[in-house]
Amino acid sequence: MPPSRFVLLDGGVGHLLKSADQKGNLNFLGGALSPASAIREAHQKFADAGCDVLTTATFGVTPVSLRRAGLLSEEGEEIERITRRVARVAVEVAAEENDKRREKEKEKDMEKEKKEGEGGEEEAGGGGRGRGRRVLVAGCLPPLGGNCYLPNDDDSADAAAVYQRIATALLEAGVDIFLIETCSGGADAEAAARGAASAVAAAAAKSPSSPPPPPLPLWLSLTVDDEDPSRLRGGEGLEAAARRALDWGREEAKSRILLPVSALLLNCSSPRAVSAALPLLRRAASDTRGGADLGIGCYANGFRRSTTSWLRFSSGGAAALPSSSVPAAAPADAADEEGPDEDYDEDGMITAEAYARHAAGWVRSFRCRRSGGGGGERGGGSKGSDGGEESSPGSSSTSSFFVLGGCCGVGPEHLRVLRSLLDDSEEEGPL
Repeated sequence: MPPSRFVLLDGGVGHLLKSADQKGNLNFLGGALSPASAIREAHQKFADAGCDVLTTATFGVTPVSLRRAGLLSEEGEEIERITRRVARVAVEVAAEENDKRREKEKEKDMEKEKKEGEGGEEEAGGGGRGRGRRVLVAGCLPPLGGNCYLPNDDDSADAAAVYQRIATALLEAGVDIFLIETCSGGADAEAAARGAASAVAAAAAKSPSSPPPPPLPLWLSLTVDDEDPSRLRGGEGLEAAARRALDWGREEAKSRILLPVSALLLNCSSPRAVSAALPLLRRAASDTRGGADLGIGCYANGFRRSTTSWLRFSSGGAAALPSSSVPAAAPADAADEEGPDEDYDEDGMITAEAYARHAAGWVRSFRCRRSGGGGGERGGGSKGSDGGEESSPGSSSTSSFFVLGGCCGVGPEHLRVLRSLLDDSEEEGPL
């Protein structure tokens, strides 16, 4: 991981590719259909914004999406081939960015030595910002279902086999992290983790090195119902799903998966839903693992109209949405009232400033719980700075690092503002 308590994940890569597509035919297949130059440009924009982690543009590279586009043969080798090709673009951009950052650090060191030799003093403040931060690549393990917001109907063994193929290609491309994202059900999360673990085991068996390299960190990102953030989009309780996932790597687990979760995240939900769900995620982390070496974080959507609202009222959406996850009495426009008009542009996308205000609350909440401050840590049950309930006493160790980024509709301009926010948080001193 980068040498920081705060990690800046990128934004919606696929959404950025789709927005740049003049013909409007990319949909979720941005990585599969976009030329390498367009994918490179998208990654570079996020790198220039100061992101620590770039996500591969492979969200739509799944059997369902490739088959719909007529790109999948009977053998299905396109899954590995396209995933490998697209992921390598992110790895190349990250390597080039790391070279540039090292060169800048060398230049700063030389300038510092020169000033010291001339008897000058180093400028105060900001001199160490970003020093030693290396850009990593997160290999996306996406939802496999026909609707990416809802659980997959396929057999878990079949899903794990597909995930193994995707994870194998990501390993071959040289990614640094496995990221299971937009996960709407615990069974889907476990299938992805099993597939990733099988890919790691197979690669280790082929490796001539002894001992084999350590397995990649596994990040799991869950997506919650915007109107009932205590539940995943598939209807399962958030805390229950999180606790089960955090048990994967334990020796006494009934079905042990040899890739324990190293970061537990939330994504593809509205900022308000994320604010309400984060305390539940932290509580599950504290109760299950005590927070040791565990990251917590989130990357919300930037749409004024929430995904839950879109699922309910778009054509065919209501039939696909589990009835248990959305209150029947909710008015049709309830999820559209995500904030004041000035928080969104004319296209209904959140502004960088408005998204940063939400993010500042998430970061403050992390700092408060890590430091044990804020009163609510000791008293219990009081409201946190993000509007959710404080976790139980002693939960100041619920995470060792915080991951912040953006999902669909959150672009490079948003991430630049978040970079400044996290840099300022780093300079506020130890927790």
